[in-house]
Amino acid sequence: MKKVCIAGLNPAWQKVLEFAEFRNSAVNRAVLSSAMASGKGINAARAMRLWGKTVPCVFQFAGGNTGRELLDWLDNEGIEHYTCQIDGATRTCTT
Repeated sequence: MKKVCIAGLNPAWQKVLEFAEFRNSAVNRAVLSSAMASGKGINAARAMRLWGKTVPCVFQFAGGNTGRELLDWLDNEGIEHYTCQIDGATRTCTT
């Protein structure tokens, strides 16, 4: 199988909140929350891995506690990565 290296220049630690309902002008409390590695490069690697035609790896920049969470998640999912450690924390996106 061919190996593909993806330049994942926008990694993110993605937090997803789920709500049973939305009430305008009221306090809305999440009923479920989850978190995962994300960003276009990581999501492309995940899709390539599922298709089974190539072996993906991601080149990216990551740092801080969120960067460590992201790298641990990639290791646990078995996605190969080459990471340049940076001083700043990897961004967090909330959906």
